[in-house]
Amino acid sequence: MGVNPRADSNPPRAGAPRPLPSSHHEMPTVFAPAPDARRPAPPRVPPAPPVPKRRLTVRQLLVGQRSIIFIAIMLARMIWLLVQGVRTGQDLRFAAAGAGIYVMALFIASPARRFRSISVGIMCGLIWSYAFVDSSQLGTPALASWPAVFPIGVLAVLVEIIFTDVIRAHRGRFGGQAGRLAAGLPRPALLLQVFGVILFVAPIVVMCVEGTLAYGFDSEPLQDLFLISVSLPPLIGMFVYVSFVLRRLRGLAPRTVKA
Repeated sequence: MGVNPRADSNPPRAGAPRPLPSSHHEMPTVFAPAPDARRPAPPRVPPAPPVPKRRLTVRQLLVGQRSIIFIAIMLARMIWLLVQGVRTGQDLRFAAAGAGIYVMALFIASPARRFRSISVGIMCGLIWSYAFVDSSQLGTPALASWPAVFPIGVLAVLVEIIFTDVIRAHRGRFGGQAGRLAAGLPRPALLLQVFGVILFVAPIVVMCVEGTLAYGFDSEPLQDLFLISVSLPPLIGMFVYVSFVLRRLRGLAPRTVKA
């Protein structure tokens, strides 16, 4: 019995599986399993031990890097003021106020922020007490004016604390040339420091205006008062604070964050 030659051309019956193509290029693609995305954890490196802080001596904690010569000059002025008060029979509270300015002039260089801020506030308040005195008693502090002096001292303390906080917050994020005055300092810190200087300069200006209005430019008492005021504690305290600010602004080493 023969085979129908057209049997291959007949369509396959319904439901019959269609034969797979013989070419390997038309075979379905089989993907390899994806590799494990989890990487081995890096070896744990123990944290570096903290750098021990250098212990400060009592002198460094109180007066910072003040030189022995400056300390001796301030202490000598303080002792001389107290001796003058005892010898002339002056109220020792007046002498103590002036001596307090000389002592605070040493303490404002302390590296301890709270101690330094309180010293700045006390010195600012004592200087302002000389500005609130009556024009006939220029050169002596007005001890009864403490209700007006106290808020000014507190304001000076806040200015010093906020300035330090701003510098710490921006440390490493402001740049400039080291050694230049206020190089790259953030503007809020610079404005705060300028305001702090004004708090110390303003009472001296008030004293000069009061003396001029009371005696006049050409009067002999005003000239004598000017010669005496050169060594007055408020003027010395103002110069010490301004020089401290200039030295601090110049000594801040600005750094820029590396990209």
